[in-house]
Amino acid sequence: MVSTLFFTLFILFSCQKQEIATPTTPLPVIDLTGLNLPKGVKTEQVDWNKATGVITFLTSTHFSVMTNPDDDKEGFYWSVPTIVKTIVIGKNVQITGGVRVNGELTIEGQDRSTSEIFGTNTKAWSLGPDAKTDASTSCTNGAKGDDRVHDCEKWKYGAISGNTSANYLITIKNLTITNARSYAITSFGPKFLIDNIHIRNTRPTPDYHSNADGISGGVGTIIKNSKIDSWDDEIKLYRDMTVENVTLVHNSNGAPFQLGWGNDNNITNHSLKNILVVVKNQFYSNLALFSASLESGKVHRNVLIDGLKVQYESSQKIRGSDPMPLFLMKSADALLNLTATNVTMTAPVVLGGNGKVTGAICGSTTLKNTNQCGDFSQVNGCGW
Repeated sequence: MVSTLFFTLFILFSCQKQEIATPTTPLPVIDLTGLNLPKGVKTEQVDWNKATGVITFLTSTHFSVMTNPDDDKEGFYWSVPTIVKTIVIGKNVQITGGVRVNGELTIEGQDRSTSEIFGTNTKAWSLGPDAKTDASTSCTNGAKGDDRVHDCEKWKYGAISGNTSANYLITIKNLTITNARSYAITSFGPKFLIDNIHIRNTRPTPDYHSNADGISGGVGTIIKNSKIDSWDDEIKLYRDMTVENVTLVHNSNGAPFQLGWGNDNNITNHSLKNILVVVKNQFYSNLALFSASLESGKVHRNVLIDGLKVQYESSQKIRGSDPMPLFLMKSADALLNLTATNVTMTAPVVLGGNGKVTGAICGSTTLKNTNQCGDFSQVNGCGW
């Protein structure tokens, strides 16, 4: 009897689950010293590899901590220290803020469609709550009234800006930029290598006062395999630039290719290949395909085109009244020297303004508003 009881108790206790304490391994502490990250970025939102200089944004984040980030003029931006060599934006990650670059840097997304830099849904952010330019605001006086920034500093209040005049390379690839506060990507000295990006404006249209320009870069800038659907000038041909496999959406504001808003004594050279221009508004635009928007002063641009497709319908107007030209050269001293092959380019008229267009389109030195030659059927821009 005793042995039977002992055996039963042995089985009973042997079948009970034994709780075994397992040691917990603390999560590694990431040392973010020296990164100067914006106040809104939390430690768990990033991964930092000091050895390689790679910082990865793992989850969506707001750079500003203010309730209304529109009121945060400077805290909205990250001035990236030179110890950072690569910024990676993860898949399905949105950064609400802007990036100011101080040295050689790569900014890349893990997924072009969902790795995003976002600005604001507010129209005319630069002009303040009343969305109007204060009469006293100027590059000399600075921003006055409720204006947030003046024209000469808007370039550094966009999505990505090269922060000095030094000659270094900024690589931007595989991401989307939506509703930048002002210009999307801008620099004067640093050159860009831009590949597989989407610049877009989703603010309600019309939107004539946001200065939602696309790209302006330093000498040697390359833009390829990308789509720009902004509501202002899309690519500024101010310094030597190469543009290849790019789709531009010509909305009612701005020009697909802007040649200059002010006097420029430089002669610049540009190569354009496989450019598709989608005309989104058939009734009103304020600028043409190529536009030199300065009223007086000099610009001289040499442009070589191999593959460009655009069609402005006969109903297309500029400023709502005059027929749309292919080229708008406002200043008498504005000169575009153009050589174009493998193109189909059509507009109601060929030239507007007081400036000149020289060179040859489809082998002809006579300017025409309708031009077709070569293998333009293969022109598809970025292909998406």
